[in-house]
Order: sequence, then C-alpha cells, then structure tokens
Amino acid sequence: MAQLESIPFWKPGQTVTGHAEADVLANRFVAVSGPRVDGNPQVSHVAGARVAGVASVSKAAGSKVMFWADGVLAVEAGAALTAGQAVESDGQGRAIPHASGEVAGIAWDDVAAGAVGPIKSV
Repeated sequence: MAQLESIPFWKPGQTVTGHAEADVLANRFVAVSGPRVDGNPQVSHVAGARVAGVASVSKAAGSKVMFWADGVLAVEAGAALTAGQAVESDGQGRAIPHASGEVAGIAWDDVAAGAVGPIKSV
C-alpha cells in the first residue's frame, strides 16, 4: 500500500493568505466571500457572516491579503463594546455587539467605538 501524507492548508497561529474580493482594511474581520483564486480563498468584509479572521494589512481589491485566523486579535470596534460581550462583524468588518449574525468573537476589554481592542476569535 502506498503511504500517503496529509498536508494541512493552514496551521493554527499562522497567517492565511486570502484574495481580496473587495478593498480590505487592516484590523477588521474578513469572511470567505467566494471560491479560491490562485489557491487562496476570496475574502471581504461581510455583515453578520461567519468570520474567517482579521486582516493584518489593508489591501485593494484583487490583491493578496494576509489575515489571522485565530487568537486574541486587534479588531476595530464599530460601536462601544464591553469586556466579555459577544461580537459580530458589521458590513465594514468592524466588531459590533452581537445581535443576529454569526458570533465572531468575545471582547476581552471595554473598547470605544472607532478604537482597536482585543477580541478573542471563536
């Protein structure tokens, strides 16, 4: 029997390369928004979507963009957040209090609207 080896697409704690379907801003949530391009998932800011990670840099549409897929991440708040509060993504990728979308993380501190604070990915 031939010996096969399983090679992961991604290992926890590492950044993932995505393909920006639209402009992507650093410190904001990104979601998978389309099929892979050149082997990289298409990502964009999507309100209430299941989050793939947080962009580590800002990139224009059509560019490759690095994002963190897990951990306690620096995320811009789109509204005031309270430590321990569940958050979701707004349409611009900012963390807002969870209302009806997918839970993207948990605020690890109080964060003012427009500020960047620690969010634990879920």
